[in-house]
Amino acid sequence: ANLIARPLKQLVEATTIIKAGDFSIRVPERKANDEIAILAKAFNRMTERIAQQRAELIQANELIDARRRFIEVVIAELS
Repeated sequence: ANLIARPLKQLVEATTIIKAGDFSIRVPERKANDEIAILAKAFNRMTERIAQQRAELIQANELIDARRRFIEVVIAELS
């Protein structure tokens, strides 16, 4: 029972951390090829992808903000 309960508890704890905004959390991946191991691997891939997409969005927003500030300066100088 502990072979199933412990990994599921780790997944639940990890989702709580993600809910708080920390996408760096990973769960241990077992060497087995059972459903729990597959779930842990999929969870880790999913959180990695979310973290990457979040970083890309932050970078895109920073670029948009920089361009907006530049345009505001140009408009102010032309006025």
